[in-house]
Amino acid sequence: MTENRGCLSILLPFLRKPSPPVPEAPRSQQSKFSAQEALLSPAERSFYGVLTQALRVRYVVFAKVRLCDVLKAGDRQSLNKIMQKHVDFVLCTPDRVSPILAIELDDKSHTAAKRKERDEFVDTAFAGAGLPLVHVACKRTYDTKEVAAIVERAIGPIHPT
Repeated sequence: MTENRGCLSILLPFLRKPSPPVPEAPRSQQSKFSAQEALLSPAERSFYGVLTQALRVRYVVFAKVRLCDVLKAGDRQSLNKIMQKHVDFVLCTPDRVSPILAIELDDKSHTAAKRKERDEFVDTAFAGAGLPLVHVACKRTYDTKEVAAIVERAIGPIHPT
């Protein structure tokens, strides 16, 4: 007894579009780029873990967020000033993903004159936008309660009542 497969099952293999081949990068581009090993430095990863524990899923945490993704620029010149800068972490509401707090993790690089100038600009920009920005000293280890207290001082209680 033979199986009746129908016309469509016979034609189906011929009707499918072949997947387009994945284009290979031009030779000139192949050596210019490579994948980062990690998005966060070890210090940032350590703080990220403690921060997410401290927030207990109350907020969404994004890392390495460009200023132009958080702040609106009033003109092209202002936009140019914030295009290449980022903050280490941004806390957002889970429902609308609205930014409510930015966090800068300050390591020893923040003591350099150029970095201090950059930090003053970023602090002023966030203050002008009415979005809190806190600086946290980079440490080997962090305490969850201490990190929660830093966030609460900036935005109020983080744990639902």
